[in-house]
Amino acid sequence: MLSDLVLVNNTFLDSNFFAITPVDKIHKNLFEYVEISFGTISQQFFTSTLDVQKLHLDFEARAHEAAKEIFPTVMIVTCRFHLGQAWWRKINGDSNLRNAYNDNNNKLGQWLKLFFGLPFLPSDEIEDAFLALTAECPSLEKGRVFTDYLVSTYIAPDALFPPYLWAQEPSIIQNMILKILKLNSCFFLRKLY
Repeated sequence: MLSDLVLVNNTFLDSNFFAITPVDKIHKNLFEYVEISFGTISQQFFTSTLDVQKLHLDFEARAHEAAKEIFPTVMIVTCRFHLGQAWWRKINGDSNLRNAYNDNNNKLGQWLKLFFGLPFLPSDEIEDAFLALTAECPSLEKGRVFTDYLVSTYIAPDALFPPYLWAQEPSIIQNMILKILKLNSCFFLRKLY
């Protein structure tokens, strides 16, 4: 309930969740920003050290480093929307990939769209699924631009953002929402035809 939340330095806080507003111009050092924000919350509301178990972050390496420095045991989880956005930017930045993606009849474009399903697999299945997808590439020369980027940034165990940060099966609630959307889309399609 909104009335149960407390606002601390632009931070909403309850017993299970709090969100820190984005870094502003005052805090040039991300480590300093995270220390100040969490330190203020911890000092004002908790008698012991703040124990952060799970932290949702964007795909910013410095933010991940700062979180691990301050909370060594924290589990970092990233956002599927921002992952898809990063992948789309890579596709959109290459005219061959962009044109193929935007053409619904293009085999390369259809192949590129398959990658956006990877985040819904368990992280330990990503490598096999990725290899299976790359084996189906209709144009290795053009597709390699995208797959090389994915390997170095998201797929390899030593990647900047390895699969354990972004890949997981949807939760029960997410599954229910997906089923509802699927049912609604089926109902909508039946009305059209």
